[in-house]
Amino acid sequence: MDEPALAPSYRCYAVERIVFSLIVLWLGLTFIFVMFWVVPEDPGVLFAGKGADAGTVEASRKYLHLDQSLVDQYGMFLGRIVRGDLGYSWYNRESVGGIVRNAVPVTASLVGGALTLALLFAVPLGLVWGRSRTGGRYWGGPLRAFSYLGVSLWSVWTALILLRLLTLGHVFEVVGYREFFNPPPGGPGGPLEWAYGLVLPWICLALAPAAIYLRIMRQSVAEERADPQSMSRPKVVAVMTKLVTLDIAWLFGATVLIEALFALPGLGYTTIQALQNFDLPTMVGIFVAVLFIQVAVTLIADLVGAALSKNWPRGYPPPSRARS
Repeated sequence: MDEPALAPSYRCYAVERIVFSLIVLWLGLTFIFVMFWVVPEDPGVLFAGKGADAGTVEASRKYLHLDQSLVDQYGMFLGRIVRGDLGYSWYNRESVGGIVRNAVPVTASLVGGALTLALLFAVPLGLVWGRSRTGGRYWGGPLRAFSYLGVSLWSVWTALILLRLLTLGHVFEVVGYREFFNPPPGGPGGPLEWAYGLVLPWICLALAPAAIYLRIMRQSVAEERADPQSMSRPKVVAVMTKLVTLDIAWLFGATVLIEALFALPGLGYTTIQALQNFDLPTMVGIFVAVLFIQVAVTLIADLVGAALSKNWPRGYPPPSRARS
């Protein structure tokens, strides 16, 4: 007797994941509101500045709508987010949306380059290692050691060690971020200088993902060689796709110290500056941007991974079963 189809198909699974992502997004925005606007003793004092008199503080509170109820403040906060209005920096009066738009390409370049480097290293070696009949008798040991060390080593420690060694020998110089497409006239920039400023941060951030991808590729290919029915290629691709997309979400929030060490004006470095300057709107804007990125990338990982592997959770059978 055929099992009853509990849901029409993958489409229902996709709708459920979208609804769940929207709930997570709302909860995240609520947490950000509470953390930045409710927990601080009085944001109006921060906005007015040190030494401000009572009249200035009161005017600041009215300007920030802190004299209204928390429900009204929360509604205005969500309304501004929906409209894409992140406000203005308390430090330099610039648009927070503009600050975030300038910082996102830097962090995206860092994350994208690190994951590309990790895949270029791990996928070919994992395939060769997994297909080896001897298990990589001579080079399997070093690869296995790398797979353990890559996960164990903190990227910041690696960055500090490499910076110390390379700058002492004048091999490498921290140059910061260089524009890839639109360098300033007569100034530094272009593809080569862009890559030079990012290559060492890429290496530091790529170690952990490369170690994980290497082990997964090796194990998946070895299982497929031993039993072709145990792991199909679409499933391997689906697993790797989901891992990479989830790593994108993780790395967007994990580049803070790396950006500070290499003077890269991305989201992490901008967050540190905003924290030092008590720039509440900029911190809120960056947290909101990272939240949206992480939720969106996680949703894509779930949907693409399930579509490639055709193996979504119980209760969401493939279309062939749903039609039977």
